[in-house]
Amino acid sequence: MADVVASPVPKPWMPTVHVATLVIAISAIALINIGGAASGTRLVEGAIVVKLIPIGLFLIAGASALHSSNFVESEHLSSAGIGRALILAVGSLTGMEVALNMSGEVTHPAHAVPRALAMSLIPVTFLYITIQIIGQGVLGPTLAHSRTPLADAMAAIHPALRWLILAGSAVSMFGCVGSDLMSTPRVLFALARDGMMLRALGQVNTRTHAPHIAIVSYAGLVLLLAVTGGFAELYVLSTLSGAVIYILGSLAAWQLARRDVALTGSPLKFKYLNTATVISTVSMLGMIALGSRAEILGVVGLIAASALVYIVLSRLRKAV
Repeated sequence: MADVVASPVPKPWMPTVHVATLVIAISAIALINIGGAASGTRLVEGAIVVKLIPIGLFLIAGASALHSSNFVESEHLSSAGIGRALILAVGSLTGMEVALNMSGEVTHPAHAVPRALAMSLIPVTFLYITIQIIGQGVLGPTLAHSRTPLADAMAAIHPALRWLILAGSAVSMFGCVGSDLMSTPRVLFALARDGMMLRALGQVNTRTHAPHIAIVSYAGLVLLLAVTGGFAELYVLSTLSGAVIYILGSLAAWQLARRDVALTGSPLKFKYLNTATVISTVSMLGMIALGSRAEILGVVGLIAASALVYIVLSRLRKAV
């Protein structure tokens, strides 16, 4: 069994193959999204359907191979370990802002987006909890040291299931990058349109009306980060950076509601908005504090760099 679950020994040519694979995959996703929001949406929807198949098999096969002894925790949990686990857990539930990035192209976004968030976050949360329970029940203490926990859990049942899970993971990441390349470039486009970033990013394709310059630029940035950074480090940095966005979003919603501001329809009326704003802001600040010194400095550096770019472009815009 050790031969099945062990990671393959790296070969000299493997880094080159990995980089080439990343270039091909990200370029293909970028081209699909340049084809328009509809084609990008179909890519994400297709990836979701495909990746649900191995997840379903994982749940069925794993549920039949649970061992009660694997749920006994023999190791002492450190505060640092709990904090790291909390960041990773919250990170798995982030991404709700992606729907808001596309809300300008959604019919009745004020009603559709909140409903879609509720319909997706609740079942996804239960799905993650179920996957964690099955992984723990199959692998036990070795789960904490596994680099591919779902694949290793399935390998403990049958070797063929390992490769099925790995294939599903590849499709899942393909869809995740596709969703990101569909949404984030539209934020760059909006910022450029409002004069807060380079004007070139505000251009759209004459045929598909997609922000092609922003898509290509962001795809290049994604590729650079994927080649130079590790998954865990980038994942944590992304989660902590997202926490800053959630804080700003909460404060903005609170301020706009206080001023009765609404572009369309009636302003936000939520009885517990003040309480929700305090809870969301304090909780996100607390999660950022759980990061390492280097990670916190990275987030601060990102905020400082973003502020510098905004100040420089604002002054250039006023000069013009």
